[in-house]
Amino acid sequence: MARLDKVRVTFRSDGLGKREGTTLAVSLMRSGFEIAGVCGVTDRFPPKVPCRPLDLTVYSSIDQEDLADCSVVVRIDPNGQDRWRFSYQLELILADGSVVTRRRAGNELDQECRVLMHAL
Repeated sequence: MARLDKVRVTFRSDGLGKREGTTLAVSLMRSGFEIAGVCGVTDRFPPKVPCRPLDLTVYSSIDQEDLADCSVVVRIDPNGQDRWRFSYQLELILADGSVVTRRRAGNELDQECRVLMHAL
């Protein structure tokens, strides 16, 4: 069974972009532990333009079969009032070169609702 080697996420703002200065963090979680993550992203994500792919640091490699127990957590720390509507594509790249892709659309975060979580 192939093990997780790399994780990459690409966001696209849908209507309302993320302001520069609003901090973004993305985590791949399993059983309460962070398997991979990136934090401190303060780039502006303009509406209807895919952002540059973000590579998550893999802290703990897991088997492909264990990915079913994982979830994705997206968190922002807004710079003032910031409402961000977005979709994302998560690529889980395995050591054998295969890629597991998950897409989620219709997401929204703002100063009132700063965190969302999706099961893989």
